[in-house]
Amino acid sequence: MDQLFQYQEPVLLVGAGKVNAEVLTSLPKNIPAIGVDGGGNSLQKWGRSPCLILGDMDSFVPDPAITCPIHPIENQDSTDFEKALKLINAPLLIGLGFLSDRLDHAVAALDALAKAQGPTMLIGESDCVAILGQNTCLQLPLGTRVSVVPWPKQSYALSEGLKYPLNELSLELTQRLGTSNESLNENIVIRPQPGGRGLIMLPWQHHHELAKAITA
Repeated sequence: MDQLFQYQEPVLLVGAGKVNAEVLTSLPKNIPAIGVDGGGNSLQKWGRSPCLILGDMDSFVPDPAITCPIHPIENQDSTDFEKALKLINAPLLIGLGFLSDRLDHAVAALDALAKAQGPTMLIGESDCVAILGQNTCLQLPLGTRVSVVPWPKQSYALSEGLKYPLNELSLELTQRLGTSNESLNENIVIRPQPGGRGLIMLPWQHHHELAKAITA
């Protein structure tokens, strides 16, 4: 699938899962809001009319109040979130409603996130998550939880400001993870080695800082 929908500003993607209401209501009203299948109904429920709805339409409920274009995709070989990532190009994609309700849906969303080609962040009720870039710099309060999860394997050249340094360390699923680390000062740097892929997870309240880091 080629990227059909091009945007010059950040885009909000809303899935059919439980949405972090505090984040949704705090985001600017003027950014494009796209419903991913049943997420179109969620947007309308929260008083935020979608500008587009896409997916296989197995959970979307037709609503006369929803008048935006609908782009059905019949392919069942990928999740609706994966479809959205392949079709939408934007400086930043912010996903809500993908990390809640069901663990299998959350794992599928994380796997799709790990394959994303552009800056993408998922925000749930507990965490915000993004791909760990080649030189990730964050400004966080002291004692902030910082988790690094290889997907499936990643090595690190250095880290600064973490309680448990990642310098010259290799992490791999089923072998060793980097969860529940902690910031020792306000400036955090994580620099992975070339190759490999990993995710960084912070408390959701720091989604603004994470967005800045992945779009820098």
